[in-house]
Amino acid sequence: MTKPTPEPFLVDPLSDSAKSERKNLLISSFFGLVVALTGLVPTKISSLGIEFSLVDQANFLKIMAVLVAYFLIGFVVVATADAFILRKKYQDYLEHVQSYLDSWTEDDQVAHDNFYHSLPTISWFYQKSKWVLLARFVFDFILPIALGVTSCAYLLNKVA
Repeated sequence: MTKPTPEPFLVDPLSDSAKSERKNLLISSFFGLVVALTGLVPTKISSLGIEFSLVDQANFLKIMAVLVAYFLIGFVVVATADAFILRKKYQDYLEHVQSYLDSWTEDDQVAHDNFYHSLPTISWFYQKSKWVLLARFVFDFILPIALGVTSCAYLLNKVA
């Protein structure tokens, strides 16, 4: 039996489509927050001869909130599948570890000790992999969602 390794769930968990959705969400959320926090709502576009009334400015904020919400929903839908796949890879790893430990014999221990006695240990790799997985999950999944929700909330609060 091969030795279990956490490498499969430590690679980039997001598919290309999820990365694209995340990028759109982050960009729209950033601009939504900039507009909501600084009050940078256009009052007129001189080159087109368009002037925005207060109602038009409020509608602009609503449209921005809808845009951010659209990208937020798109990211959640696409990234959910990636999150499930990531969780399944972690579960497979845990099952492989358990199976590996269940089949471990005294002869395996002697062979292991003889082979690895002069090599530096990499137990940190196995012990810290769970925390790396958690950090990646927060950074790749939770943070963009939180930023999108925050942006929508600030934009809609500005309208009210």
